[in-house]
Amino acid sequence: MTSARTFDRDPGARITRIKNGTTRLAYKAEHAVDLESDLIVSATVHPGNAADTATVIETAIDAAVNLEKAGCDSEVEAIVADKGYHATKVVMQAAEFGMQAYIPEWASPAQRRRTGETPAEKNAVYVARRRTKSEHGKLLSRTRSELVERSFAHVCDTGGARRTWLRGLKSVTKRHLMVAAARNLSTIMRVICGIGSPRALQGLRALLQLAWTPFGRLISTLEHLLGREVGWARGTGSSSLAA
Repeated sequence: MTSARTFDRDPGARITRIKNGTTRLAYKAEHAVDLESDLIVSATVHPGNAADTATVIETAIDAAVNLEKAGCDSEVEAIVADKGYHATKVVMQAAEFGMQAYIPEWASPAQRRRTGETPAEKNAVYVARRRTKSEHGKLLSRTRSELVERSFAHVCDTGGARRTWLRGLKSVTKRHLMVAAARNLSTIMRVICGIGSPRALQGLRALLQLAWTPFGRLISTLEHLLGREVGWARGTGSSSLAA
């Protein structure tokens, strides 16, 4: 009954099993990251029980739309994802939109029987399998594991967007987009300023305080000395005028 009442208060959330085995009312966030610039080009939020295979194409389309709105000459050329996103329909839809799919298949002890699939569907899966197992596909998969997971670490953990107290898919999406935009801004500033990582400036305040302490003492000493000299000069001048 408690879950039902909470569910009525937030109709956009869904009961979802999280990594530690417990269940929570949750949303699912997806990031489309450019593997060259490490920028998040799409950050979508879906109900927590939405399947990965049902949302990956939507996220890819949103990324293509965002690139077009930004006036970027680049286009979405490929979809690189983990095995949780693999499905025949995903490979087929990616090919229809002119995108190559680099998605590994689930490991199975027995050979999968593709009964009920058309020759075109079988061919698309086989081509995607060869493409994923190639050296270029393995390189893209390693890059995806590094950059995409890093974006979630920056947004959800460092950025504090792992939990939300907002209700409704629209409000949660707006908040997640703002945190993703801040993460992109930090990436751009890191390139411009040459800072090694987003956390490189965490100790800047203590460093400035440490540097300011001797400098502040020097300023105070100078003000004290200059103040005595100015006061003495003014006193002498007043005495002279009075005399």
